[in-house]
Amino acid sequence: MGISSNGVSKRTSSDPQTGSPLHLGYGRFLRTKLAARDPFYCLNEVFALAASSEKQLLNLIKTKLEQAILDHSKSPHDDGLETLRYLNALLYRYARRIKTTLSSVNSSNNSKWPKADEELTRRARAKVELDLTHLYKHADALRRRY
Repeated sequence: MGISSNGVSKRTSSDPQTGSPLHLGYGRFLRTKLAARDPFYCLNEVFALAASSEKQLLNLIKTKLEQAILDHSKSPHDDGLETLRYLNALLYRYARRIKTTLSSVNSSNNSKWPKADEELTRRARAKVELDLTHLYKHADALRRRY
């Protein structure tokens, strides 16, 4: 998953669209010796798939928020306020969950899990942390905007 200029993760052509083909090519781009020594690095592709899915969910929620405010005829929806409240609560819970996940990833640096002390594994971990940070900021910005 790449990061766009506005700081939000975006899909690239090498990113998985869904989890269904994950088992077919999992680990193809991982260095096997590093993956054997660092479980976090080994799961890097799963984290990328999850971040891509989470980004798609946020995009869907943004669309639903926009639809709740105005329909195609530019008139307010009858149930728009209820929808906005529901989506706001959903985004609040979502942002809290992402923040908790980010805290877990950050605290895994101090865990007793085996770690390969290599630049590639540090970059993989930093990428996951960056993706989670951007997802949190995106969810929080949506919640505050609507």
